[in-house]
Amino acid sequence: MDKSKTLIALLLCTPIFGIGIDLYTPSLPHMSAYFNSTATATKLSISLFMLGAFIGMIVFGTIADALGRRKIVLWSLALNMVFNIAIALSPSMSWVIIFRFITGICAGSVSSMNRAQATDIFSAQEMKKVSSSMTIAWGLGPILAPFIGGLLQEYISWKASFVFLAFYSFILMAFVYRYVPETHVHKHKLSLSKVFANYKLVLSCQQFLGAILQSGVLYMLLLYFGIIGSFYIQEILHYSAAIFGYISLFIGIAYFAGTIVRRLLSFVDDKILMNISFAILLISNVVFLIMSFAFSQSLSILLINIFIACFLTGILYPIYLSKTLSLFPQLGGTAGAMAGASVMLIISLMTSIASLFRIHTLTEFVVLYLVTVVIVVIIQMLTSTKKS
Repeated sequence: MDKSKTLIALLLCTPIFGIGIDLYTPSLPHMSAYFNSTATATKLSISLFMLGAFIGMIVFGTIADALGRRKIVLWSLALNMVFNIAIALSPSMSWVIIFRFITGICAGSVSSMNRAQATDIFSAQEMKKVSSSMTIAWGLGPILAPFIGGLLQEYISWKASFVFLAFYSFILMAFVYRYVPETHVHKHKLSLSKVFANYKLVLSCQQFLGAILQSGVLYMLLLYFGIIGSFYIQEILHYSAAIFGYISLFIGIAYFAGTIVRRLLSFVDDKILMNISFAILLISNVVFLIMSFAFSQSLSILLINIFIACFLTGILYPIYLSKTLSLFPQLGGTAGAMAGASVMLIISLMTSIASLFRIHTLTEFVVLYLVTVVIVVIIQMLTSTKKS
């Protein structure tokens, strides 16, 4: 086994979830017009994708120890390819939503296997570099996907994004088939009683629940622009899908920069970073809310506010995710699967709620961000004083 090629295959699989969400966000208004559907129904295609990812992570993350990882990944990629083609050929938005739910299950399945496969293959010392590379690869998804999707929408159509996702799945399938062997060689009988006992132990921890809840709510600061901003930028401010893609690239870079700063400041206590980040988030949103009354449709004010929010999310999000794993070092697999799946469920519920909103002014957009930040701060206050 050539570990360098195996690593390339795993790194290519890492951003499949983020690409599955962000690639087609520039096309949301155009899909709504094409199918003559409401904006709410179109946005629900993201919510159902998230719900599918939750199911994929929980179900396949649980049974992988009994069935092995390679077969699950290959079948998931094959089905992801088929159903993304089906989306491009869908006769109605209802079918798009159904097929998106299925592709969400596939993406969640691959995501749940990804880091487990890396842990199986590489030593603890090698995993320090591998983990860093996977974090970078994961971060590139939200950065590049909407930019590529904006160009595909501008020069072809919304269908091109799903054909791209199908082709990407085919490439991943070829790489995994050629370079990633079955990594879990010691398969054992699935014990549902033990699985549920571990889930109960993990979910009974107040700090764990607080961390995953905060992770899910925080991640919405990244998703709002794709879900709601696509309509606001293109239909209210009348910019093109390509411009929306460039703006999304700018926002993705903000988040990526935040994760880098988080690593550079790893010597700083997490509580200090969190307190400073929350303070800046609250102050900046209040300031920009006041400014929005005078500049009701200012794109520059909106972008600065979102840039700050996404940059600070890049600092905060890894803190909460690492916290969920550190609380249960003896149950890293269970805790990791439960954390990832729970975050997907929270995001699915919040995107469903967000899909009901139609933003018409800068003030409404800033209020949405401010309310979300306040919710995260309240959760932090309620959970930081309680022990597991």
